[in-house]
Amino acid sequence: MTSSRSISVLVYLALAIPLALVLLGSTDLIRMEPIIALGARHMLEHGDWFVPHLYNEIYAFKPGLAYWLAATAGSAFGWSEFSLRLPTAACGLLLGLIICLLMSRWVSSRCGLVSGLAAAMSCLFFEQARIIGFEMPMALGVGIAVLAATRNLVREESNLGWWMLAGLGLLFGFLAKGLPAVAIYATGLLTAAVALRQARLLLRWQHVASVGLFIIAAGVYSVLAYREGGVLVFHQHIVEILFRGTHWKPAMLLQTLLKPAVMFVAYLPGSALLLLRFAPQSSDVPDPTVTRLRVAAWSFLLAGMALFMLSPVSNTRYYLPLMTPLAMLAGLYAESSRLPAAAFFKKNRWTATIADPASWMVVAGCIYWLIYVGAVEPRRAYSNSLRGIASQFAEHVAPNETVYVDSQDGYGSLFWYLGRPVNGGWDIGEPLPLPPAYVVLAEEQARLAVSLQRKGLMPVAQEQDHEGVPYALCRVQDAP
Repeated sequence: MTSSRSISVLVYLALAIPLALVLLGSTDLIRMEPIIALGARHMLEHGDWFVPHLYNEIYAFKPGLAYWLAATAGSAFGWSEFSLRLPTAACGLLLGLIICLLMSRWVSSRCGLVSGLAAAMSCLFFEQARIIGFEMPMALGVGIAVLAATRNLVREESNLGWWMLAGLGLLFGFLAKGLPAVAIYATGLLTAAVALRQARLLLRWQHVASVGLFIIAAGVYSVLAYREGGVLVFHQHIVEILFRGTHWKPAMLLQTLLKPAVMFVAYLPGSALLLLRFAPQSSDVPDPTVTRLRVAAWSFLLAGMALFMLSPVSNTRYYLPLMTPLAMLAGLYAESSRLPAAAFFKKNRWTATIADPASWMVVAGCIYWLIYVGAVEPRRAYSNSLRGIASQFAEHVAPNETVYVDSQDGYGSLFWYLGRPVNGGWDIGEPLPLPPAYVVLAEEQARLAVSLQRKGLMPVAQEQDHEGVPYALCRVQDAP
């Protein structure tokens, strides 16, 4: 590695690591985070490594990678918020580092640094790298696959090592979130191959071998998951995909048309560098490699955008796999553009740095990080954390007594901090579990807690309104 590349890597690490890790564990686990943490703990306690469980029931809407990462971190460093979020943050940092290294190698050290920081300083990166989740590991896997495939397509060669790396990256993404990773990568790969007139490379034995590697590895995982959980494992995953991907309605037309703008905003400030496409370009003869890299990156980006526009999903976290091609383009345009202001200040190194759009990207990213960590993240945690309710309920439940819940995943934060055995196999319309046992009710069920006394449930603790949602802890009474 040359000295300039080493400097780029060091600068990237010096900026990205603090932004990802500082105050990482300062907020409670919320939303999907406690679900993954509970599933990871179940894996360690019961050895069901290929089928995630929640409240002692199969919860296989996603494959097991996120649970494996949380289980590894929890067993190695303890079950704190920081340690459980550390693997996700590491995935994000690693993706930015890989982008930085490869773009430095293919184009220039400056291009690599800008590309890596465009990924690691985006709004969406801060949101997803600082929580336990499925999206960032998938983005890492798909990103590696995109970069490896881009290398072969741009150089017009079918290198076995790079294709194998693409297959392994795709496998990592598949184990993180399942078939959506395959759809995003395959759509982009086909588009890029056609745009670069290299579709024949996809038929070479090296690429076919990488596809075979992926199919075999994914098949082995599927067989092992089937042995643990049966057909329900595949049923839940397909149901999840159909639920997220097929409920498109005409009323969503405006939302669909606005998705490209939403993606652009989600990836600010790095995405703003794409506007340099319309700025004056360098008078030097364009490097064919750079030109082909642009075509490949645009192909992966536009194919992914088209896929999301055809899908009804609207949450910005789903767009995270597009981070790699967008970061590549940010670095490429920052490298080739020649703004008039930059030329005017070029004689002085410091003023030239101030006029550099990449410098403004870094400043904007740091400002947004301060706002996000100082205000947005704490407010979101306060609104969604159920630690206080868990502490209130825990006073009434002995450590060895079981709590039953009529909801699979809506209130994971409560049960993570409750610290009691939880069973999700009971439904409010079914006979009550045998005492000693407790039932947690929420929303409309909690409002009916008093009327349920005649059914054998005695309210012992209630939270009338937490962000508009009531909760009740009821004790199952002995039969008269």
